[in-house]
Amino acid sequence: MSTVTTTLAPGHRSCRSPISRASSAPLAAPAGRCDFSTSSMRQHQIAAPWKTIANFARESQFLMQLLALIFAANIAPSDGTNAARMDEAANIAGADMTDHTFSANGWRRLIAGIVAAPASRTLALLALCAAYIQGPITKIFDLNGAIAEMNHFGLHPAAFFAVAVIVFELAASAMVVSGILRWAGALALAAFTLFATLIALRFWELPAGMDRMMATNAFFEHLGLAGAFIIVAAIDLTKGAGK
Repeated sequence: MSTVTTTLAPGHRSCRSPISRASSAPLAAPAGRCDFSTSSMRQHQIAAPWKTIANFARESQFLMQLLALIFAANIAPSDGTNAARMDEAANIAGADMTDHTFSANGWRRLIAGIVAAPASRTLALLALCAAYIQGPITKIFDLNGAIAEMNHFGLHPAAFFAVAVIVFELAASAMVVSGILRWAGALALAAFTLFATLIALRFWELPAGMDRMMATNAFFEHLGLAGAFIIVAAIDLTKGAGK
């Protein structure tokens, strides 16, 4: 039996494999016969993910700058011209870049610009008022069901309360979303939510079990919703007061 040298790949050392003289066919090489270095392969495998991350960071620089420019018009809706806002966005995208990555302050300013944009605020207020928009619309298409609901909770005359709730919820939601006396609409919805919660979700009167657990969860969820409306009112009332 003789041996020949078989080249594996450029950059690697050779590996010797035994060959049968009779058939010239390669036989399985005994374990440990390959003499190319495995440490270099391990170093390459470890370095590869970091190179990928570095390449992604460089390529994402343009994306971050583009996002900043897209939201530039919404960063400061009433603080100057569009050109000034574009300059501010360019500063956010470029001034805080260090080695192709955003500094902590740069990320914070970019996120603040997105969250504080008028479109973001409007969507958030719509989400906050979603239950008070969906509920009246459902009652309008099922007025008999709305009247039955008022009877269930002992509110009489039921028809009057059904119509009053529909008008109240839609009007207060419109005030919150539009900004017209937003604080008044938010406080009205907070009070309405607390009142309705105390009437409809008296979990302490239910026996232990699934129904009581679900009523308890809903009770505290509505408390959180009322708290959110109070925060909206507080922000609107202190707007421009330096608070």
